[in-house]
Amino acid sequence: MTRRISIFLIAIGLLFVGAGSWEALASSPLVEETLAGDEKDVKRSGQSELSSNQIENQSEKENVSADDNNTETSYSSEMKVKATSTEVQTENAITKKDERRTITRTAPSNSSSQQAERAKKENAQPTATFSIHGSGGQTVLSARAVTLVEGDTVFDVLQRATQATGVQMEYRGWAHTLYVEGIDNLYEFDEGPESGWMYRVNGVFPNKSAGIYDVDEGDVIEWLYTRDLGRDIGAEF
Repeated sequence: MTRRISIFLIAIGLLFVGAGSWEALASSPLVEETLAGDEKDVKRSGQSELSSNQIENQSEKENVSADDNNTETSYSSEMKVKATSTEVQTENAITKKDERRTITRTAPSNSSSQQAERAKKENAQPTATFSIHGSGGQTVLSARAVTLVEGDTVFDVLQRATQATGVQMEYRGWAHTLYVEGIDNLYEFDEGPESGWMYRVNGVFPNKSAGIYDVDEGDVIEWLYTRDLGRDIGAEF
C-alpha cells in the first residue's frame, strides 16, 4: 500500500514537471524499488493463488480417493453379503434335496411293508382253537390253533387234530348220527352209566351232532369227558 501511494505521488509530480523527467524518475532507486516490490507482490499473489488451487485440487483428489475407497468397501461388503446369501441358498437347496431323497427312499419301504401285511392277511388261512380234556379235567391235548378248511365241522377238526398228534379216537355213524365213543382210550360208560364225551363251542354245548355243526374262524372248540351227562362240566339242557 505504501508503494502504491508513492507511485501515485510521483505521477502527480510528473504532471507538474513534465514528461521528459519520467525517464529520470523511472530510473531512480525509489521507483525501481517500488516496481520491484509490486512485481514481488504480484508473484506472491500468484503463488498464493496457485498454492490455494493446489490445496483444493489435492483435497478433491483425496475426496475422490476416499469416495473410491468407500465405493470399493461398499462393493466388497455387497459381494460378501451376496456370497453368504448364495451359500445359505445352496445349503438350503442341498438340505431340501436330501429330505426329498429320504422321503423317497422311506416311502417305498413303508408301502412294501403294508403290501406284505395285506398279502399275509389275504393268504392267511382261518384258524380255530382246539383242546381235549379227559376225566376230572385232565388235559389230553392242550389248547392250540388248528387250520380250518372250508366246510369244516367240529368232528372234522377233531379227526384232523387227533390224527396230527397221534391221539387215539373212535367214533360211529356219520353226519346227523355221528357219535364219538372214545378218545385217548377213554370210552363212554368207563366211569359210570352217565359218562361219555361231549363238545363245547365258545362256552356253549350245542344240542346236535358234531358231524353237522359248522366251525367258523376264531371259534374255541373243547372236547370234555363227563361223568354225569354234562352236569359236572356245566352243561344244561
